[in-house]
Amino acid sequence: MSLQTNQVYLYSITTSDLFNEQEMGIQQQIFELKEQIKTNKKKGISNKEINKQVDELSVVLRNLLPLHKDDTRELKQERLTDSKVIAQFESTFTRALELQSISVDDDEEEIKPTIDFIVVEVYHDVVMEQIIKRGFNYLGKRYKFAFSSSGQIRTKKLVFVNEIRYMQIENKLTAGLTDKMIGSISINKLIAYKALCNSSSVKWEGFDINKAIVVPDFEFMIKDVEVDYINSKYEVITTTKDITNPVMDGCGIMLPSVSNKNIQFRGAGGFKGLLTPFPFDKFLKKFPKAKSVVKDVWGKEWNVIDEGIEIIFTASQMKFYKQLTNKDNPKITWQQYKHDFIKYGCEFAICNQDVDVFDDKAINYQMLQTLFNLDQNDLEEITSHTKEMIETATETLDNMLSFIGVNAESEYQRPIHKSLSLYNDLIHDEYVKEMVKKQKAELVKNARAGKILIPNTKRTYLIPDVYAFAQWLFGLEVTGLLEDKQVSCKLYNAGEDKLDVLRSPHLNANEHTVRDNVVTDKTKDWFTTNGCYVSIHDMIPFIIMCDFDGDEALIVENPTFVKNAKVHTEGLIPLQYELGVADPKEINNDNIYTSLKAAFSKNIGEISNNITKIFNQDEITDEDLELVKQLCYINNQYIDYAKTLWEAELPEDLQVKINKLKARKLPTFFIQAKDKKQKQVLARNNRTVNRLFDIFKVKQLSFKGGSFDYKLLMTNSKRKSNQLIIDTYEELTKYKGLEIKKELKGNDVKINQLYVVRATKKELLKLGKIDEVVDVLVKHLYTTKTPYKQLLWDMFGNKIYANLKYNLLNLKDCMDCKEEFEPTHHSQRRCKSCAENAEREAAKLRVSKQRNKKVS
Repeated sequence: MSLQTNQVYLYSITTSDLFNEQEMGIQQQIFELKEQIKTNKKKGISNKEINKQVDELSVVLRNLLPLHKDDTRELKQERLTDSKVIAQFESTFTRALELQSISVDDDEEEIKPTIDFIVVEVYHDVVMEQIIKRGFNYLGKRYKFAFSSSGQIRTKKLVFVNEIRYMQIENKLTAGLTDKMIGSISINKLIAYKALCNSSSVKWEGFDINKAIVVPDFEFMIKDVEVDYINSKYEVITTTKDITNPVMDGCGIMLPSVSNKNIQFRGAGGFKGLLTPFPFDKFLKKFPKAKSVVKDVWGKEWNVIDEGIEIIFTASQMKFYKQLTNKDNPKITWQQYKHDFIKYGCEFAICNQDVDVFDDKAINYQMLQTLFNLDQNDLEEITSHTKEMIETATETLDNMLSFIGVNAESEYQRPIHKSLSLYNDLIHDEYVKEMVKKQKAELVKNARAGKILIPNTKRTYLIPDVYAFAQWLFGLEVTGLLEDKQVSCKLYNAGEDKLDVLRSPHLNANEHTVRDNVVTDKTKDWFTTNGCYVSIHDMIPFIIMCDFDGDEALIVENPTFVKNAKVHTEGLIPLQYELGVADPKEINNDNIYTSLKAAFSKNIGEISNNITKIFNQDEITDEDLELVKQLCYINNQYIDYAKTLWEAELPEDLQVKINKLKARKLPTFFIQAKDKKQKQVLARNNRTVNRLFDIFKVKQLSFKGGSFDYKLLMTNSKRKSNQLIIDTYEELTKYKGLEIKKELKGNDVKINQLYVVRATKKELLKLGKIDEVVDVLVKHLYTTKTPYKQLLWDMFGNKIYANLKYNLLNLKDCMDCKEEFEPTHHSQRRCKSCAENAEREAAKLRVSKQRNKKVS
């Protein structure tokens, strides 16, 4: 569960924003020609000549870009428009820069985008090479490449930071670790580790570095495991192997007094992972033979009881522990780190933690398509709950309100939802009707795309058997609490019903891991959270490709689903393969560019889609299932490629098979799942996910007649119209909307909209006070009966809700304490208590001013 509500605004540009005037001119010509192509297409006009012009200009631009490779590129101020603004949640990085942030629920406070750092999306390799090697200038300041997270590397996005500002905060982020100290390393790993400081997080208040240690990782050998081993020639060989299980990969433990919830964290100097509560003090008391003295990863001994240790990190959580090692005296390394951590004012931060309420979660199409022989009756049983949800969502007014998110019990609701809760008749507004229709259509679309909500399907953290870790750490025989093919999750009852433990991405049928759930008094004593605890004897981390640094499982207990998962995995064994390790390289700009360029070349989605094509064939042969195994191997190479830059060379015959898959169209349900066009997909066949289309019918929504009084949304129902406000609103709505669509795509549109809403609101409030602006716009939009009122509610929803509350209940929110009160006159803005406090403060100020006047 994310703890974040505060956001920072910043700019996200593309490499074309760094073009010079000549390059920009050609780019603009290409853009205008492409717009003409779209227009001609709609009119049925040939684009042959225009396409030729586009190709010619593209060649000119491509040849022009390298001519300036020795120049430092300049970002012009006019390129940073409102449409380039995005938001990100606070992070250690933004806190170190002391950037102003704003709550996502606050629609009053103004905030300017920071120019301390800028995200650059790469479309031109030549420009990327230039700006990585030479940086770029903006307003006379140099910006240097700082980092990219693994996700940003996959989407070709780079974070550049004002060089002077970065120098001021670098030690705060790294605890004094420098590139020189690191020496040689996998470059893309370094880039991703440096980006950990920019993970969405809140500061871990009360964290005490002096009560923490770092111990070696615990590994356990699983003997004589039958696996399908894939070698670097892509040969699938069934064999028996001893498998080293890195049990605590990314996980550490803490006393429940630190937190009784699982915590996903980040820390200065490359700390990352999950901490799970485990009462190791109680463990040491219960087992007298257990030794409270342990060695840290550098060989220094610590008595965890006598020295008040509360947190035990593992080596896999400290990404630079080898580089931080004091070469002259390794045993003082941790003391040195703690000293620097305090000296530079470093922090640990919490990214996520256990939720208080575990809502039901949906499975996805990948988890259904691997049940490729699922019969119709079972499919209908598995989807029955989702079908009922869709059919009853709009049956009654209460159902309809609940369906669109109206919940009087919830603390966090949008103003439109709060208004609907207070004034149900607002459901008859065209805007609300359209909202209901869109959400209903989206629900049907998602269901047809394989997003199926099965009752009591939960998502929770995957956690290793920390009891076994404690046995190993404190010198006891290692047995663990769980046997092979057992998990322990308190969200479910123990008993005969088994659980299917899943994780995304889900590629192969054997990734349905059906397990017994063991919940006893003993497990409850040591496994204290609602996570899914995994046996040290189990191959599950290798099957679903998880580690324990915050990875989550999706757990299904539905007997019909689990029964089919068991049938489809009968006789299947785990896959095993060796993945390459990146060669360490010297940290310099040349190697950074080369490594990033290589990482940008891989497309994970393409492999996943090829697997989907196989599972949606009319007939699936053993040869097809063998190919799926090979594609899983390739997919995991691609996932790691950003860090390792390693891949096994494809044999010619396998390349031919993959090329045939690439050329094949996608399954029909990709129209719903990935917004593909009809011409891009095959005709619907009888495979599992395609059959969902006929299960979930689209029914025309009809609304019974009714009315509402829009004047209740106004401060003054007799307010005169103001054409300037109306015209400005219409102009801004059109301009901002077009600007967003032109400049951004995907999630960036949603991220940008909040800032554009604030900017539009600011422009409108220059024309009048908020009461007048809101009244004029409400009257204008509600008398024209338009369904397009989202911008109005996004800008002024809180004010409209306040008007509604006053008009219906004679209640206002106090401007100081925010509590509701009943005003005695319309202009009253404070409750009685706060009004008296304000008057006392004002009186003090008047007396102070009079005294100062006499003295002067």
